[in-house]
Amino acid sequence: MRITKKPEERKQEIAEAALELFLENGYENVSIKDITTRVQIASGLFHYYFHSKEDVLMECVRLDRQRFVDEINAEGYFSNNMDAVDKVNCLASVAVRNIVEKTTLFQKALNLNSVMLVHQIKDYVFSAISDKLTEFIVEGNEEGIFDCQHPQATADIAVFGLSHAFSREQEANPDLKRILFGEYIYMERDKIRDIMSRLLNMKEPARLFKTVEEKSL
Repeated sequence: MRITKKPEERKQEIAEAALELFLENGYENVSIKDITTRVQIASGLFHYYFHSKEDVLMECVRLDRQRFVDEINAEGYFSNNMDAVDKVNCLASVAVRNIVEKTTLFQKALNLNSVMLVHQIKDYVFSAISDKLTEFIVEGNEEGIFDCQHPQATADIAVFGLSHAFSREQEANPDLKRILFGEYIYMERDKIRDIMSRLLNMKEPARLFKTVEEKSL
């Protein structure tokens, strides 16, 4: 019996299947036929929702980023047993892991116009990370762990500044073009910890980014 689904539900189902295939086999090795076979739909239905394989990839980008934002904002995601430093470390781990997992795929698959859109989506995600970091800085101030006078500005400088620093260093050093953001965070963890601990006026700076030391990123 044919199962009828709502348009948005069907569109998301196609995008989810496509993303799975792109991550499994690489964007270039996946055809529209592969996607329709995975979802068990006719090619005509695929083209009802998407004009091309790149079009469905852009939907994958949007879907993936929205899921990430929903994840970090979900009630109970950060345990109440965590103090502000634990939450900052957890946020850093999940953020970098998400970025690393998808960055290579998206960079290889997209043309210039699409890359510009991906940068817009990335800024949207970074804004969500910065807002969440701001919450934790305020908590840390209340807990007496931080003494930060400007939580939102500090979070923006930390999140967007780190991304910009990575891009600048990649431009200046061709060897860095082969590494991913998570590897950069691990390589520069001591410098990043020093900068962040000074911005936050931490009492125990050694606790910051312990997850990075353990290479869990």
